[in-house]
Amino acid sequence: MQLGFIGGGVMTAAIIAGIRNASIKADIVVGEPVQERRDALIERYMVAATAQNAEAVDGADIVVLAVKPQQLEAMAAELAPLLAADQTVLSIMAGVKIHSLGLKLNHGRIIRVMPNTPAQVGRGMSVWTAWGDVPQGVIEFTGRMLDGMGEQIYLEDEKLVDMATALSASGPAYVFTFIESLADAGVDLVGGVRSGLAPDSGGITLAWSESAPVDVLVRHFLKRTDNLYGESLVKQMGYVWSGRGTWPAGLSAVRRSLSAMVGIDSTTYRLADGSGLSRYSEFSPRMLATVVAGAYASFEIGPEFAAALPIGGTDGTLSGRMGVLEVPGCVRAKTGTMSGVTCLAGLVETEDGERLAFALMMNGFIGSARPLQALRQPATQVPAERDDRLAHRRGRRDARSGPEPGAEVQHLRDGGLRRRRPRRRSQSRDGLGFGRRASEVQGLGRDRRGRPLHAVRVSLKIGNQDFNDHVRC
Repeated sequence: MQLGFIGGGVMTAAIIAGIRNASIKADIVVGEPVQERRDALIERYMVAATAQNAEAVDGADIVVLAVKPQQLEAMAAELAPLLAADQTVLSIMAGVKIHSLGLKLNHGRIIRVMPNTPAQVGRGMSVWTAWGDVPQGVIEFTGRMLDGMGEQIYLEDEKLVDMATALSASGPAYVFTFIESLADAGVDLVGGVRSGLAPDSGGITLAWSESAPVDVLVRHFLKRTDNLYGESLVKQMGYVWSGRGTWPAGLSAVRRSLSAMVGIDSTTYRLADGSGLSRYSEFSPRMLATVVAGAYASFEIGPEFAAALPIGGTDGTLSGRMGVLEVPGCVRAKTGTMSGVTCLAGLVETEDGERLAFALMMNGFIGSARPLQALRQPATQVPAERDDRLAHRRGRRDARSGPEPGAEVQHLRDGGLRRRRPRRRSQSRDGLGFGRRASEVQGLGRDRRGRPLHAVRVSLKIGNQDFNDHVRC
């Protein structure tokens, strides 16, 4: 089967991904005016792409209209003379009825599909219908193609497709906009809200969606730092543990998990949210390293945890960092950054094959964290020529901004950290604030206000029950 797409946007990519994931044999040509978008589709999905719609239509068994509804007039004027009688037109344009398509394209074989955005992750719900003399082979192919995007339902009556549009596609956005408008205008709704199970009347399911498996959600959360995923997972933990998907229940579940997995006393830290976007959350680097070590050592979650962490110089939030690692991929870690605070915690494999859990925290600085990011190179040395490029880009450095990145990384790698007696939190006003558990500190000079800068780094050996007895830096 040969498919010609008119438009190479998000939904086109979702359909092509569904075809590839379902191992459906199809020759695909995409008509897309934007060069960058064509290049992305070619590289990712191994399809042909062209700037000319006529080339996408030529020889196609199915011509997929994947453009915005407001572009229908111009597109129809271009395509109507090109379509052959034995070609089938498949439209995913919201709100455009088959009758309008037939008149504007002067064509008699039309399929109308209403997908929704979860199709991008293979969890979509597509409702569709066909009109005219559409071959049975094309009908069957369309069903298998939509199965690759999630769930699909074929309907004889096009009016039900319009209902699905209101329920599972673009309609909900208008409902939420309407609700926001009521709130903005201060309109009070009189009456209560009734809740209950839908009656089992044998009706047609118009929308159904399930989330991806937990390991897939965690991988997306950690690699992309999608904080919405993190906060949703915390609430889900609360629901699983107590039947209540609330913040208090979720945070309570996290505390119990930390206590059961690695024995961290919940009175020694503060946890305010599920994504780290709070200055009320307080942890020491030793705690983070202990959590990493415990998760990795767990038979139940260890492999999934390690696979979910961004890989240095390869993917996720570390794809553009640590490109100078002597052994590519030897670091798997999670970043964390707020104004004046930056952190990196994860796993590193040494030259001898020993695996360590580490945590590196820096705070108390003003402005960009870039001059300090070279410190986040566990188990490697920044070459001198890279130091020169960094210094050239960032301009002159003086005593207020600390030593040069390369020299500092070399100093850390050579074991030059000096041990400092930890302070209690009430006494820590020099930018640390990690309390009694901050164990190893490296001075980095002073910030623009004359306050000391510090980096705290803790590494724990994997495979020993008492992680706190093995501190490596």
